[in-house]
Parts: sequence; C-alpha cells; structure tokens
Amino acid sequence: MRLWHVATGQLLRVLTGHSGTGGVWAVAFSPDGRLLASAGGRDKTVRLWDVATGQSVRTLTGHTEMVRAVAFSPDGRLVASGSHDKTVRLWNPDTGQIVHILTGHSGLSGVEAVAFSPDGSQLATASGSTVQLWH
Repeated sequence: MRLWHVATGQLLRVLTGHSGTGGVWAVAFSPDGRLLASAGGRDKTVRLWDVATGQSVRTLTGHTEMVRAVAFSPDGRLVASGSHDKTVRLWNPDTGQIVHILTGHSGLSGVEAVAFSPDGSQLATASGSTVQLWH
C-alpha cells in the first residue's frame, strides 16, 4: 500500500505486511486520521497502521475467508470488516478484540462493502445486489 500527499502528489510511505497472494482489497482512515485499516485479501486479516510512522499497530484475525471491506465508525471506537465468510466483525481498534460478529448475510459472494451511518447507529453491508442494514 502507498500513502500519498493529496495536494502535492508526493509519496509519503509504503506499507507492507499482508501476507500471501490477493493483495489489499480495501482501506479506511480512522476519523482522527491517526490509523489506517487495511483489508488483506487471502491472508484473512485486517491490519491497523500508524499513519505517522507507517508501522503496523495491530493485526485483527478471526475471519475464515478473504476480507474484502473495512470501515471505521464515526467515533473511531469500532472497525467493521466484511468477508467472503459472510460475516461482519466489529472490532475494538484499541485492543484488537472482537466486539460483535454479525452473521446471516444473505448475499451469495460474502460481504463486499461495509459503511457506517453518519451517527454510527447503523451499518450497511453489501454483497452482489443485496444491501442489508444492521442496527
């Protein structure tokens, strides 16, 4: 992964760490901009990175298939990850602990996108042509 300065186009950092093939499928900044979450395809993990140093802070493990989507809640207290295992996991980014696992996603290809509502009270997940709202 590469971090770029938007105004100048300057390359700031190269972040490496997801193992295996499949690369990185999604990235998301924390609301305060201090952390970057990356969804690693076939290594089945989410990595949290310190943006200032480029160092990996934490690796979130638990999905059983490729992780395709990642998002921070508006208050930064949760990270949501969506996977081909048809689950969404909600994580505490400070501890790396799983807060909740959402199951029963009806899409055939697993979860491909996740997004929090602006107030953080809902989570939308997508799979193919299916969108689900979670409260």
